[in-house]
Amino acid sequence: MNVLNLNNISKTYPISKRGGVQKVLDNLSLEIKDKEIIGLLGSNGAGKSTLLKVISGLIKVDKEKNFLSYQVNYLPEKLRFYKSLKVSECTSLILNKKSKLVSEVLENFSIPQNKRISELSKGMMQKLVFLIVVFGKNKLILLDEPFSGVDKVSIEKMKEIILKQRNEGKSFLISSHLSEHIKEISDKVYTIKNGKINKYE
Repeated sequence: MNVLNLNNISKTYPISKRGGVQKVLDNLSLEIKDKEIIGLLGSNGAGKSTLLKVISGLIKVDKEKNFLSYQVNYLPEKLRFYKSLKVSECTSLILNKKSKLVSEVLENFSIPQNKRISELSKGMMQKLVFLIVVFGKNKLILLDEPFSGVDKVSIEKMKEIILKQRNEGKSFLISSHLSEHIKEISDKVYTIKNGKINKYE
């Protein structure tokens, strides 16, 4: 059973007043199966973030295409919360049904629950957002550069959580430029270049 079917989608952006365009996604197709982890590698500007935004519904493709997708949890490369909120308030608002589990994981990641969002380091913030997205209710999880700015020990813990959540029924599409981490946990790895997807060799 597939949780995502993309068929020949394209996305272009205007780059000049004279009608010039840049094709970011070029007739791209992708399938993600139930309980599958897909890794997506590519350089900056290759189209990784654009693809995840299309799947999440944040941007539209050039021509309306019918594609099957569950509701998704999406971790963009940059995400902001209200800075005055405490970590515990943030997690309880979004993940109230799993607050005990998340509290245990926060402790494991050394993220103080009484700290305000404004007091978190970049690495702590990245780990917090990762946990909120991964433990959310939806079945398809989109992660855009989840390991950016995170220490090596925490990256290993994040990979363990991804694998455990996959075993519990979730599917993942993870974009990154860190191939070693992606290859370790992915069932399939693709590269994206010039708007096209290819199997990683």
